[in-house]
Amino acid sequence: MPQAAEAQIRFFTTSDRVRIAYRSFGRGPPLLYVRGWISDLEIMATSREARPFFEALAGVRTVIQFDMRGNGQSDREAPSFTLDDCVRDIEELVDHLKLAPFDMFAQTFGGPMAIAYAARNSERLRRLILFSTYATGADTSTLERHRVLISGIRSYWSGTVRLLDDVTSPDTARQRGALSAIGRAISPEVAAQLYDLGFQVDVTDCLAAVSTPTLVLHRREAQAITAQLGRRMASMIPSASFVPLEGSDLNPWSGGSRDVLQAVAHFLGEEIELPSTPQAAPAASSTTIVFTDIEKSVDMTRRLGDAAAQDLLRVHNEVVRKQLQSSGGHEIKHTGDGIMASFAAATAAIQCAIEIQRQIARHNEEHPESFIGLRIGINSGEPVTEAEDLFGISVQLAARVCAQARPGQVLVSNVVRELAAGHSFLFGDQGNVALRGIDEPARLFEVRW
Repeated sequence: MPQAAEAQIRFFTTSDRVRIAYRSFGRGPPLLYVRGWISDLEIMATSREARPFFEALAGVRTVIQFDMRGNGQSDREAPSFTLDDCVRDIEELVDHLKLAPFDMFAQTFGGPMAIAYAARNSERLRRLILFSTYATGADTSTLERHRVLISGIRSYWSGTVRLLDDVTSPDTARQRGALSAIGRAISPEVAAQLYDLGFQVDVTDCLAAVSTPTLVLHRREAQAITAQLGRRMASMIPSASFVPLEGSDLNPWSGGSRDVLQAVAHFLGEEIELPSTPQAAPAASSTTIVFTDIEKSVDMTRRLGDAAAQDLLRVHNEVVRKQLQSSGGHEIKHTGDGIMASFAAATAAIQCAIEIQRQIARHNEEHPESFIGLRIGINSGEPVTEAEDLFGISVQLAARVCAQARPGQVLVSNVVRELAAGHSFLFGDQGNVALRGIDEPARLFEVRW
């Protein structure tokens, strides 16, 4: 059978003149895969995880993949991006390929598209498989969090891709090159439009009209699209069964695919040759970086003298190091008028920064003649480690965020704020800020402590 990477990419043109890229490979009755939002046929064909998953399916089905409008190898621009547009693209692809009754496998945002299609065209479907998906987009997030993500997609696309990938595939750390490829599969503006569409969509009214036998699969620990949403959706589809799976990834091939393939095989009445379990790749190091900085330390030394200024620096060092020790932080180096530290978790970094500022504020209240104007900046990313030091854009961004802070302030990047979502921190939006040496403006937030 043709392998995923070897199958040719072909095109057809929709009724509103959008070129849609697709490919098919395998043997047996057709299985149409509907991903939605960010897709790229080339990435799926070369992915170390996705390729074995689809090749296992291709042993019993002719797998058909396509890039939805605005994505990957399809036209990056289109007259409009609505649910009706997306469903019509599926209908016209099915007509173009002259598919007989076929199976459909849809995940995440592809789920509402598949549900709407099935409600209109149940007679054309043989089986429907829904993985980690939902009926009502507003159930997947709060309106405020959604607005923050839309803003992040438009203003800081590369960083938001990292954040969204952490939510989608928390069990599988992807390397920087793979994430860059995902980011290039769609423009930030189209990504924002489609992400907003995924939030606004509601196909609840279509569920009762889906007469096709349906399998709903969902991982128990999934974050953004919780298993509760899959269970509720299955309860409203007349011929649906719900199968919970272990793990948290929203991609069926991530975090172990054997249980997914076994459930699909049983549902389809086939024996699927399961891929061998690959050796786990080393996880990418996701680190939260904290910078402290005493404002105008040179002026302070000139005003107070070397000895008195050193006494204040010693106060700073003792406060910061004590809080790092109690919060699980790691001091990377002293910068002369501050400290650079790292944390495994963003929430621990934020809490540590708050406690540092509280301790410094208490010192300033008790010793107004020895005032310390301390600013703190925090960012998260994947720094390069060398000789017990950290380097790279994530470190540079943390330093630039710190430089933007006022005395007594804790500033964080949008990535840090999103990683702390669901915890009891209060944030004040500082808007998009141009940072020296950083190509894109960064969305910054003040931690209200």
